[in-house]
Amino acid sequence: MTENPKIPLVLGDFGIATDWEKNTDHPTEIGSLSSIAPERIRESDQKFDFEKHSKGDMYSLGLCFIGSYLTILFIFKIL
Repeated sequence: MTENPKIPLVLGDFGIATDWEKNTDHPTEIGSLSSIAPERIRESDQKFDFEKHSKGDMYSLGLCFIGSYLTILFIFKIL
């Protein structure tokens, strides 16, 4: 049985895949998955970019979670 080779593509933001060998970007279908060998993943890809995602985005995300939590509590209190 042959092992499936690792495809040198990684799915990025908004459905853009990066071809690591050719250093090009091209669109992919939504929901498609690509694989990449672990040794090809750059250290920068493993870290959360706080400069790209501002504190305002983090606060908005936190408020969404709090709002969802309160909504669930409200629904179960009514039931």
